[in-house]
Amino acid sequence: MDEARKLAHKIVDNRSPVALALARQMLYRNAAEPHPVEAHRIDSLGMFYTSIADGKEGVRAFLEKRAPEFQSRVSTDLPLFYKEWVSGP
Repeated sequence: MDEARKLAHKIVDNRSPVALALARQMLYRNAAEPHPVEAHRIDSLGMFYTSIADGKEGVRAFLEKRAPEFQSRVSTDLPLFYKEWVSGP
C-alpha cells in the first residue's frame, strides 16, 4: 500500500486538478466508445481545454523551474462539453 501511495502521489502532485479529472473520465469512458474516432475527438477536446489556462501555467512553471500554481478548479472550471459528456445525450 505504501508503494501504491507513492506512485499515486507521483502521478497527481504538481498536476492540474482539471486535467486529472478529465484524464480519469477519459480512462473510464473512451474504452467504451463505439468507434476510436470518438475517443480521439474527446482526447483532443480535453487536451485543448487543459492547454488554455493550467497548461500555460504548467509550461511557465517548468521553464522557471518552480512548482506550478494551478488556478483552475474541478468544481467550476471543467470544459463546457464535460457536463453533457458525463450525463449522456
